[in-house]
Amino acid sequence: MLAEILSSKIRAEVFRLLFGMNKTSLHMREIDRKSGFFIGTVQRELKKNSRSNPHR
Repeated sequence: MLAEILSSKIRAEVFRLLFGMNKTSLHMREIDRKSGFFIGTVQRELKKNSRSNPHR
């Protein structure tokens, strides 16, 4: 359902890992490993999200 709302499976998984029940910080490699997506895909998605964040 989250993937449908966000229109991207990788985006949904990154958000699930970053903002889920686990409150620990995650490194990009951990997101890569836990999500099952390639590191390049995770990097691109995180870069897209950081560019669209006006509070950065």
